[in-house]
Parts: sequence; C-alpha cells; structure tokens
Amino acid sequence: MTIKPYVILCTSAQMIVPVKADQNPYNPAAQWLAAGSPQFFGGSPQGTTPLDTMIQEVHEESRTTLELLDTSEESFFSPSLDAQTKLYFFYSLSPRWRETGKPWNPNPQQPQQREMKALVTVNKSDFQGLNSQQEIINKLIAVTQTTGASGINDFRNSYTATAFFKFIKEIWPTT
Repeated sequence: MTIKPYVILCTSAQMIVPVKADQNPYNPAAQWLAAGSPQFFGGSPQGTTPLDTMIQEVHEESRTTLELLDTSEESFFSPSLDAQTKLYFFYSLSPRWRETGKPWNPNPQQPQQREMKALVTVNKSDFQGLNSQQEIINKLIAVTQTTGASGINDFRNSYTATAFFKFIKEIWPTT
C-alpha cells in the first residue's frame, strides 16, 4: 500500500495555502490534476516515514521559504484513493514549522520547486459564519484567487477540498 501524506501549515489565526502550478513541471504536455487550485503540501512518498516525506515536500514546494519541524500526531482525515493508495492529511501548528527567511524563487530550475506557483496566507476570520462545505470551499477559492483555475472543478470534487473543509470547520477552530 502506498501512503501519501499531506500537511497544512497554520497558526491560530492564519494558514499557508500552496497553489498548484498551472502546468505539470515534469511533463508540460500531460494533464495536471487540479491545476491552479489550493493544495496541501505533500504527496508521493520520498522519505522513510510520512513525516520525512512532508518535511521534504514542504521544503521543495515552498521553494525553501518554509521548514516543517513536526505535525499533528494523528491525521485528521485519511481516505483511500484506491485499493493501493491511502491519503493522510495532517496539520502543523506554529512553532512546529517556521519561515526560513529565504525569498520565494520566481524561476526555480528543479521541477519539484515548480509544483506550486504561489503561497497564499489565508485568515481564519475569512471563514467566520460559514458552515457548509460549499460555502467554505467557495471562500477558500476566492481568497486564494483561484476561481478561474483550469483545474478548479477537479479540486472541488477532490479529497483535498474535503480535507480543507474538515480542517477549517473542525480542527482550526480548536487551535
């Protein structure tokens, strides 16, 4: 079974939301699922543990501007993608992550650093009074300025959107 861990970085008032690149950096001709939409950091296993993978993915996908030190002890959402793949969604509350002080590189050479096109700081207060998954996801799309993204419908129907909803509605209010 393949385990794919994902993490969102947050404080009690804000979260850092990576926005997926519009084009697949590994194969520009290939379809890029959920292109241009909000994402969690993480994905394909690269380390010996899920935490190792998330540390590496945050490093690469933030273009070295962020460093993950640790995450929540348990995932808050863990659906099966298919019979061979299980997704695990975690969160990391500051000070379990930090900014490195390095500037965002607008033109990275490595494809791993081109998976995300931006990092957007989103305020918890943006979601105050919203209750349904549709309301919360619509607000997330609006505040990350991804309304016109080519993969936004993929995102709306994804486990990632469900994980954002669960985090914003159930986990973040308790931090």
